[in-house]
Amino acid sequence: QMVTLGYSGSLVLYQTASFSAWVNPNSATAGNTRSIIGGSGTGDQYLELRVTGTNTINALEQGVASLCTSAGSVPNGSWSYVGFTWDGTTCNIYINGAQSVSTTVSGSFNAGAGEAYQLGKGYGTGENFDGLLDEVHESNSTIRSASWYLAEYNNQNAPGNVGSPGFWTWSLLQ
Repeated sequence: QMVTLGYSGSLVLYQTASFSAWVNPNSATAGNTRSIIGGSGTGDQYLELRVTGTNTINALEQGVASLCTSAGSVPNGSWSYVGFTWDGTTCNIYINGAQSVSTTVSGSFNAGAGEAYQLGKGYGTGENFDGLLDEVHESNSTIRSASWYLAEYNNQNAPGNVGSPGFWTWSLLQ
């Protein structure tokens, strides 16, 4: 399944972008990618973030080139927190709050007008995300820092802290 976000000038991810999501892939097949977020149009260049066949995280400018690929990987059948930033020259990928790669890349996106984004599906055949996605966040106006991704991971990955500030259970709200 996938969700089409539709086109909005405020959602275009090509000059700057920050993205994060909890991902839980089901399986990996060598040579097969599973898109977390991708474009839906033809002929346009757009950001795609995906899990590769070896479970690394890959960011690419669809139709042009890979921007960066994580050094670490995400396990099948388990939740991992994935973050990505692009400031026009540097591609960063974070896994579970830790920076996995930082690469300087020349060039820029050339996204066409009307490009819609899809969660859980890329443009290519067989790029559907096989697994679960949760807490998906995207911004094209704020580049998140390494400390922000670490704080987000720690805030959302501490089930023993239920009842502490920032955490609650439904019984506490009654």
